[in-house]
Amino acid sequence: MLEQFNNNKGQASTFELQPDGNANEVCTSSPMRPQEPKPAKPKITDFELEGVVGIGNFGKVHKAYNKREKRVCALKVLRKESVAQMKHVDHIINELEVLQYLADRDRQARQEWVP
Repeated sequence: MLEQFNNNKGQASTFELQPDGNANEVCTSSPMRPQEPKPAKPKITDFELEGVVGIGNFGKVHKAYNKREKRVCALKVLRKESVAQMKHVDHIINELEVLQYLADRDRQARQEWVP
């Protein structure tokens, strides 16, 4: 009887179960799906600031050109001490999570609609 198990590295191993209850490893495959490299974290040098779009309690929103992705975007620059002082760190983290969710959905939509 052959059984397949996945290890913590995403590799599948096939074992042959012996009548005495012992198992012999028959083969180990390469990772089940290729690992995608993580994109490099953006740096401030990746952007060219083109002007202020808005000003808020914690900082400014700039129109910026992302040199790495070659597209225009909005870049929010926050003053960490202001956010921490007013105890709004949770709100900023929540906003970041919402924006990441929307970016992922946008990326998925583009993949579905682009031939």
